[in-house]
Amino acid sequence: MRRTTIAIVTALAATLIAGPANAQAARPSAPTAPAQAAAQPALPFPQALILIRASLTALEQANETGIYATLGALGTQRFQADNPPQKLAMTFAPLRDYNISSVLVLEPKFTQLPQLRPDSSMAMAGFFVSDGYRINFQLAYAAEKGRWRLAAINVGIQSQP
Repeated sequence: MRRTTIAIVTALAATLIAGPANAQAARPSAPTAPAQAAAQPALPFPQALILIRASLTALEQANETGIYATLGALGTQRFQADNPPQKLAMTFAPLRDYNISSVLVLEPKFTQLPQLRPDSSMAMAGFFVSDGYRINFQLAYAAEKGRWRLAAINVGIQSQP
């Protein structure tokens, strides 16, 4: 059966690499031993789930209303500069035909547990299965003003056989 994948990337590679100066102080405490860091996610599951659901809900609401300013405002300063609302609207236009609000009640399957990067940003990836399609996500966050802020978002829809 033919599979259709729509990959949407809203942040440039530079957005994934750059982190704020205060990221070290604002991030959650990480394990100190390198072996422990590889074995444990950067965030406990409940906190990761909050970030995922908040980001994907903001995307769903932006697609529903056509107002992308809030999605952009949830991002880092660099994300906002690189992704004005008009660019977010064009980028996510292919997803408007899909309702991804099921992410509020479904549990994600992680393909990459939340992991801290050398630049103190955090990345995670996975998917949700909903109504005959799969919602794939890759998210990156950077600490800014004492909170994890969206640094990159990649969301795609893949039809299921």
